[in-house]
Amino acid sequence: MDMIIPTKYKSPWDSIMDVEGIQILIPIFLLGDCDEESLPRERDIPYRFFYFEILGRLREITEQGDQYKIRYRRIAKRLFDKLLDHIGVDEDLNPVKDKPLLDKTALHDFPIQTVKYNEGDTHGQ
Repeated sequence: MDMIIPTKYKSPWDSIMDVEGIQILIPIFLLGDCDEESLPRERDIPYRFFYFEILGRLREITEQGDQYKIRYRRIAKRLFDKLLDHIGVDEDLNPVKDKPLLDKTALHDFPIQTVKYNEGDTHGQ
């Protein structure tokens, strides 16, 4: 009698953050309580609000005890530390000397990116 044993496949990555070059696109006004009309349109202010909101939420996840699995807290901590380097603030969210508060060009390699939707977009028409 022959027995066939199925092959077990293992993914080369454990979490989505292990995929090289991964980018998660989030609408810029999805996370905050404010909308597009309430923010000044000066330079990078909407992006600052977005990334500081991301920082706050990542900090919440890392500081939660049993509410989140430890794997999620580790991913949040990695993202939190990486975003701190890009934004120019320390862990207490105080500005770091000799670093710009938000360097939008340095955020191109950060896995979470903003998307600004336009209701009048006619893509595909």
